[in-house]
Amino acid sequence: QGRDGWDYVLIGRAGATADRPFPELVNDLRRALDRLHGKP
Repeated sequence: QGRDGWDYVLIGRAGATADRPFPELVNDLRRALDRLHGKP
């Protein structure tokens, strides 16, 4: 999903990110990358 030559920074929130299930974090990242790179 990430692109060569791009750097990504992930920022979490105390109490929210650490408690979120890993599969949901992965899905959030996929949606963010799709939005960033212009996929509907």
